[in-house]
Amino acid sequence: MLKESPNMIIDGEMPWGADKQINNGAIDGFEMAKRLQKFHFTTLSVVHNYKESSIYSEYNMAKWKSIEVNEGILNSNGLRFAPSWLKDQNGRI
Repeated sequence: MLKESPNMIIDGEMPWGADKQINNGAIDGFEMAKRLQKFHFTTLSVVHNYKESSIYSEYNMAKWKSIEVNEGILNSNGLRFAPSWLKDQNGRI
């Protein structure tokens, strides 16, 4: 997959948020981002592990929204990013 994925469309999905069989259902957001980057994922379904039960669900994807992200954290995790992602509409960090 490592060899072929840069040249293919790769779609992924996570387990259902209510699935607690592995690690009690907790999925580390940075580890997920590393996996998506490593295997060149093109898309990731938001059906599983986001708002599957209701708009008030708090599964992994919803929880990831509150994780602090900055240039240092992204660099220390080996994650590529566009610097503009970290700026507001006025160009400030």
